[in-house]
Amino acid sequence: MILKKYLIILLAILPYCVIAQHSNAVQLGKYNNAFETDHAQKTVLETSYQNWFFLRNNPAFRHYFTKHKNNTYDFKDIEDKNIVSVNSLGVKTKGDYLFYQGDQAQKNAVFASGTMDFEKEGTLYGSGGYSLEDKKNTLLNYVVNPEYYYPYLVSDTLSKSDQKYEVYNVQGGYSFEHKEMYYGIGLSYQGIAMSKLTDPRLSVYDSWFKVDLGVARSFNNHLISFKINYLINRQNISASSTLFRAPSVLQFNGLGMWKNTEVKATQGYERMLDIKGYGFDIAYKKLRENSKALGYTLALAYQNKIMNTEDNSQLGFESNSKLNLFELSSHVFTPLVWVEKDFSGFNMSFLFSGVNQVKKGKEYIYKSEKISNTQNLYNYVKVASNAFYHQYSFENTFSLKMTVPFRSTQSYHFLAGVTHSLYKEEYLYSNRVIKNDIIRPFMELGYMGIYKKNTIEFSFLYKYNKALKNLYSTGNLLNNISINQSYIPYLIRSESGYELQTQVFYGYNISMGQSIGISARLAYLHRNNYDDTLGNYSKMAPRSQTMLDFKLFYIF
Repeated sequence: MILKKYLIILLAILPYCVIAQHSNAVQLGKYNNAFETDHAQKTVLETSYQNWFFLRNNPAFRHYFTKHKNNTYDFKDIEDKNIVSVNSLGVKTKGDYLFYQGDQAQKNAVFASGTMDFEKEGTLYGSGGYSLEDKKNTLLNYVVNPEYYYPYLVSDTLSKSDQKYEVYNVQGGYSFEHKEMYYGIGLSYQGIAMSKLTDPRLSVYDSWFKVDLGVARSFNNHLISFKINYLINRQNISASSTLFRAPSVLQFNGLGMWKNTEVKATQGYERMLDIKGYGFDIAYKKLRENSKALGYTLALAYQNKIMNTEDNSQLGFESNSKLNLFELSSHVFTPLVWVEKDFSGFNMSFLFSGVNQVKKGKEYIYKSEKISNTQNLYNYVKVASNAFYHQYSFENTFSLKMTVPFRSTQSYHFLAGVTHSLYKEEYLYSNRVIKNDIIRPFMELGYMGIYKKNTIEFSFLYKYNKALKNLYSTGNLLNNISINQSYIPYLIRSESGYELQTQVFYGYNISMGQSIGISARLAYLHRNNYDDTLGNYSKMAPRSQTMLDFKLFYIF
């Protein structure tokens, strides 16, 4: 009888021990780039707390979490601690690679995040980061973060070159309570300076600014949160010339199509990319009173962006004026469904998440009109717009995780899931289409344990990539431009193969609430099967990619 009571008590407290093992490691999932919308499969740790990260993006949630984390089963053993970390990330690719990423990339960064809680006045929070990045053998030498502006890119050459980036990220906000409602405001800034090592005449400066306004309300065992945001981006590209050499200008408008604009010596090229956007996040969370209750989160985020591209290429390059040549509107939907329940001896959690994006592009046509016969002055007038370009990108992941406690301070987990990706790019005029349909099943095994002052975690992930259906119908001849801009990205999306990933975490508790440690993640990707639709691409060698991500941290 005594043994039976002991087992019941032990099973009741084990889930808390499992969560406590994540308490320090979950801090490493924080990052302060508020402008990323691209989806990548999360590690098992981030997957387990993806609903918490979603809520945390609402500034109003910060003070609610401070006041109520000890009152609900869901947040009882999660802490939003202060952290300082140093990170080194290296990626090396053999075989084909995306033209703007290069075949080698190195990123070294420092990051700090902290909060200051006042029980009555509210919660202040902030974070900052700086990174120095290098990319080697890129084939696109203008435009920072080209995925935001694709397909309306510009390049000076298709020859290989190296690029250097300096990235600054700053975030901060304030959250408070008023009459049982929680409010918050957050501000985010990112600045990027890019230079081309082989040609110092090229300079690109990119800046983002975002403001978030949030509200949250809890009643009984329910939590509702809502956030709206507004963002601005501006990127300035400037390429000066010399007496003997002028910059080249290759303008792209999708599916491997391009236009070459000559620039004379002593002239310069300027382009300004401008993005304005707004969005909202809404979330509902069913709070659990105890381990027997069912907890779940339903959430949806939406982001709208409108990009305009202005340059002086049609004005003879001597003019300080610019014409808006392209417009790109995008709509991004990010759903999240999370369900968790503790059973006798194990925990089960289900997650559905994704990023679904629709883009539509316009090309503006101008004609010159003479406005003064005496002074021989001309003006450019917009006469038409062609809404030819469409892009659809849908990526959604289903995963199921089972955590089994072992003794009082150890646990094992098993994660299984599948990601489905559908990509379609079309240019309506002349009916050009590119399409990829991919499925990626994955599974992961892991272990976590606490040994006195030491916390250890490791996991092993296997993912398989299978192309279901591919289509490449553009009518373009495979020259160097169409291969690099369009066909190689298509082949990479169509490839089949596997990915192996292992992650190790070690933390040492130096005193109450303080710990130091390391985290390392090693991934290897191998692809050996492409869908060479055109049948005449000669570089069809196996493609592989190796990634090493290493962090040192101090949590307090």
